[in-house]
Amino acid sequence: MLFNSYAFVFAFLPLFVAGFYTVSHVTKSYCLQNKADGLTYEKPACVPNAVELYCVIFSFIFFAFFGVKVLGVFVISLVWNGIVLYLLKSDINTKAKIEASDISVSTKNQNISYSKSKPLLIIGICGNVALLLFFKYAGFFAEIINTLSGSSITVSILLPIAISFYTFSQISLLVDVFRGEVTELSIVDYLAYITFFPKILQGPIVRYNDMKDHFIKGAEHKWDTENFMQAVMLFVLGLSKKVIIADTLAIAVDYGYGSLNTLTPMDAILTAICYSFQIYFDFSGYCDMGRGICKMVGMDLPVNFESPYKARNIDDFWKRWHMSLTAFFTRYVYIPLGGNRKGKVRTYINFMIIFILSGFWHGAGFTFIVWGAMHGLLYVVTRAISGKSKNTSKTTSSDQVVDSMSTIKSNKDTVGKTKAQKLIPYPIALVLTFIFVSIAWVFFRAETVQDAAILISAMTRFKDYGAAALMISPDFIKCFQIDELWYIFKITPIANTPWGPKICMWLIILISAVFAFITPNAAKLTEKHKVNTSGAVALAVLLVWSIIKFANVSTYIYLGF
Repeated sequence: MLFNSYAFVFAFLPLFVAGFYTVSHVTKSYCLQNKADGLTYEKPACVPNAVELYCVIFSFIFFAFFGVKVLGVFVISLVWNGIVLYLLKSDINTKAKIEASDISVSTKNQNISYSKSKPLLIIGICGNVALLLFFKYAGFFAEIINTLSGSSITVSILLPIAISFYTFSQISLLVDVFRGEVTELSIVDYLAYITFFPKILQGPIVRYNDMKDHFIKGAEHKWDTENFMQAVMLFVLGLSKKVIIADTLAIAVDYGYGSLNTLTPMDAILTAICYSFQIYFDFSGYCDMGRGICKMVGMDLPVNFESPYKARNIDDFWKRWHMSLTAFFTRYVYIPLGGNRKGKVRTYINFMIIFILSGFWHGAGFTFIVWGAMHGLLYVVTRAISGKSKNTSKTTSSDQVVDSMSTIKSNKDTVGKTKAQKLIPYPIALVLTFIFVSIAWVFFRAETVQDAAILISAMTRFKDYGAAALMISPDFIKCFQIDELWYIFKITPIANTPWGPKICMWLIILISAVFAFITPNAAKLTEKHKVNTSGAVALAVLLVWSIIKFANVSTYIYLGF
C-alpha cells in the first residue's frame, strides 16, 4: 500500500489519525486517574508506550499490504536485531554493575575484559549486511561471476520493500546502544522505532533517541486545528509533487530510455532533465507526505530535502539532498574511518569510500557505482579547490558532529565565500551544478552503463542532425499531454494550433523548474503560510486532481531501496 493510493488516503490514514488521538486521550485519562488514586502509573511512561504500541500495530498492517514474503523478511530482521540488542544491553548492564561494585580494580578490569559487547556489535552488523547483500545484491554478484567465469548462474530473489532503509536504522541503533547513547530500550520502543510506517519507505533515517523524542512529543500533543491543517497542506503538496508532476515526467523519461537509439539531441537532453525533476519530486514528495502524516498527530520528522537544485556546487548539493543518508554515513562510516583527521589524502579517500558506498546502497549495478564515483570525484575536487580539507572536526555535543562531511548544519550563512564562489556568479554555478547532477542521474536511471553512454552520446550529436538537431520527437511531446491539462487547453485557441502539444510540454517542464529552482520548498511553504479559505480551496483542487491521477499506473522510485 503506497501513500498515493485510494486505500491509504480514504481508509488507512483517517483510521490511523483518529485512532492515534483516541488512544492518546484514553491513555492520558487512565494514567491520570491512576495517579490520582495513588497508583504508580506515570504519564511520561504510560502514554508514549501506548502510542508507540498503537503505531507498531498500524505499521505492521501497513507493511503486510506488500505481501507475506516482504513481511517475512522484515520480521527476520526484527528478530535477529532484537536478539542481538537484548544480549548487547545485558552485557553493557553487567559491565556497568561491575564498574559500580566494590571489588578491586584488577578484578574489575579482568571481568570487563571478558565483555562481549564489541563481538556482539560486529555480529549484529554483519547479520544486517548479510541480509541486505543476499536479498538485494545476490543477482548482481551472480552476473559478475557469470561474466568472469563464463558460467550461467541465475538468481531470482524477491527484493524486499524498504530493506535498505530499515537495515540502516537497525545498524544505527546497534551502534548507538554499543556507544552507550541509548540507555533505555524496551521491545515496544524498538519496534516503534524500526517499523514506523511514515518513514520506512523513504526515510529520513532517524536516530533512535531523536525518534523517541518525536513519539513523546506526539503522545503529549493535543488537537490543534491550525497545526492539523498545516499538516494536511504538507501532505497534499507532497502528494501533488509525486502524482501530478513526478508521474507525468516519468512517462517522458520511460519513453526516452525505451527509445535510446532513435532520440534526437533535444529528446536526449530533455529526457535527462525530466528525470532530474522526476526523482526529486518523487522522492521529496514522499518525504513531505511522511512528514505531513507525522505532523497530523503532533510529531515532526526531520526535513530530508532542502531545495537541492538550488545548490551552487556539489558540496552544497549534498547538504540539501537526502540529508539523513549523508548524516548516517558521516556518523557511522566517515568519522570511524578517521574523518579529516589524518591528512588530505586520507580525507579524500574517505570521501570516495562514502560516495561509492552511497551508490552501492541505492542499487545493485555498476551504474549506481559510477553515479557514486562521479559525485565523489567532483566532491573531492570541490573540497580541494575550496580549501575545506583542514582538520575542523569538533564535537559541540554528543549528538552533533561538526565535520567536513556534516550535512545537517551546513553553516552556509556564516562561512565566507571561497575563491570559486567569488569568481562564478551564483546563477551560473547553479546551472553548472544542475548539469553535472543531471548527467550523473543518467547513470542512476539507466539499466546499464552502455545505455547511459548512448543517452549521453545522443545529447552531443548536433552535427549529425544539422538543422533538425533542435527537433523534438512528436512521440516525446505526446508524453506530456495529461488529460486534465489538455481539457483546459481545449477551451483556448492554443488547442487548435500545431504548437498546442509542445506548449503543454514546455509548460510542465517550466512548472517543474520553477518549483525546483525558485519557489520555497513544501516544508518552508507550510511553515510560513497558514491555510486560509483560498488556500483550502487550492489544496482541495490539488487533492482531487491527485486522486484522479491514482487511476494511472504509478511507481515510487525509492520503493526498491
